[in-house]
Formats: sequence, structure tokens, C-alpha cells
Amino acid sequence: MGVAVIVAVVAFTLFGLSRWAEIMRRHRDHQDRAETGLVEAEARAAEAAAAERTTVWFAIRAQDAREVARVLGLRTVQPVAFEDGMQRARTGMFVAPCGKDFVLAIGLDAWQRGDLSQVEAALLRLSKAHGEAFWFVVDEERDCVGWAVARRGQLSRAYCFHGSDEEVLWDVGELTPAEREFGFFVEDPRDLTDDEHKWWPLPRDVRALASRWCIEPSRLLQPGHPGLAGRW
Repeated sequence: MGVAVIVAVVAFTLFGLSRWAEIMRRHRDHQDRAETGLVEAEARAAEAAAAERTTVWFAIRAQDAREVARVLGLRTVQPVAFEDGMQRARTGMFVAPCGKDFVLAIGLDAWQRGDLSQVEAALLRLSKAHGEAFWFVVDEERDCVGWAVARRGQLSRAYCFHGSDEEVLWDVGELTPAEREFGFFVEDPRDLTDDEHKWWPLPRDVRALASRWCIEPSRLLQPGHPGLAGRW
């Protein structure tokens, strides 16, 4: 009888330890999933924050958003409400009429990961089809700002600056009257450093130039504007 009791106690103990180990394993799995979910959520939040700090857009002197999307060569184009369109712009492009004379194509795809040759080609196509097309970038994540305008299939003016590297990525054409009026590229005489660039554009300069040349999205593109979403 004593042996049987001992065996039973040992078996019960082993069973208990096994159950405890299973509970702890499940607890660790749950923690791992929770931590993974947290990491994924943080990654999504960081991506969204980066997208919020990046505004890139084409402004085309046109009225037909679908025709602009066609000339741009957007894929998987579909009608969307404003909120969905701006959400899609974080990774693609949202195309919508803005004001009486312009169509905006706004979104991260308009930056093409910094491939300015693609941007230039699009500007030439758009301006050839519609007479005039503009492009602007405010990318605070990569510390890049820039602007460009093409007319009748010819690039008139383009400039893009990478602030962190103090590198001019794009510089075509003469300064425009608006750039001169805003005091662009005028060195501060109080700057006595040996820096190559004593003036560089800020996001507010890009938005001011956009407002003067054509339109600046945050002022005119408001909830209620339906449009088209697609990928370039």
C-alpha cells in the first residue's frame, strides 16, 4: 500500500509539474504575441508619423482627375472618398480636383523614393498634355525639399535640396521671379562659417512658393473632396 501511495504522489506531482509547464509556456506565448503586436503597432505608428512628415504633390492645370491619372500612368485606379484617398496617399497617390483650375496628385508615390528622373518624365508628360504642371516635395523624414515646373513639355525650373548632406540633388533653369521675391538663395551676411551653403530652403518656403505658383494642398484640399486612388 505504501508503494502505491508513493507512486500516486509521484504521478500527481509530475502531472502537476507538466500542467504548470504548459501554463507557463502558454503565458510566454501570449506575452510574445503581445510584444510582437506591440512592436508591429509601434512600427505602423512610426510609418504613419513619417508619412505625415512627408508631403509630395503634382499640381496640374486641368479639371479631369481621371485624365491626369491616365497621363501619370497610375495603376489600380479606383474612386475613393477623401478620407480613404488621403490614407492611400501614405503609400500611393490620391488624385482630385482642387479649386477651379487644378488637379492635385498627392502622395508618397509622387516622390518615387527620390528618383527625380521619374518625376521629371512625369512633369514633361503632364505639361505636354495640359500645358503646365508643378511638383513639390517636403520630406522631413529624409530632410529633402524641392520644387519644379514644366510648361508645354519642357522643364522650366527644378530644384531639390538634401539638407542633412547639404547636397543639391536637382538644379535646372534660372531663378523665377517668385523665388527672387521670396529671397531664395540670398546668403545671410551674418553667417561667417565656411559652410558651402549659407542658405537652404525650409518646408515653409516650399509651401509659400506653391501658394504663389499654383496651390498648396493643406489650404485647399479639404474633407469632402472625392477623387481617385492608385499606385504609380
